[in-house]
Amino acid sequence: MEGQVIRVRRKGQITLPAEIRRDMGIDEGDKVVLTRENGKYALAAFSDVVDSTAGALAEYAIGKPPIGLDDRHLVLARCRRACAAR
Repeated sequence: MEGQVIRVRRKGQITLPAEIRRDMGIDEGDKVVLTRENGKYALAAFSDVVDSTAGALAEYAIGKPPIGLDDRHLVLARCRRACAAR
């Protein structure tokens, strides 16, 4: 296993070297996920479905007010009822 020593800064911050960011496809502002399995940690680029698809259906909502996050349970309930009725 290849390794690279990275210094931990105040507040627990680290800087991922540019080469590692390129290899992992991580850009400024991206999210990463740190997982632990069998006592070992792994860092991976995080792909959030909500983040990656945000705005994808905007063209279908023209002229309609945006729905807030607090209303998402109402939308999900409507969708479930519609699917159950089919």
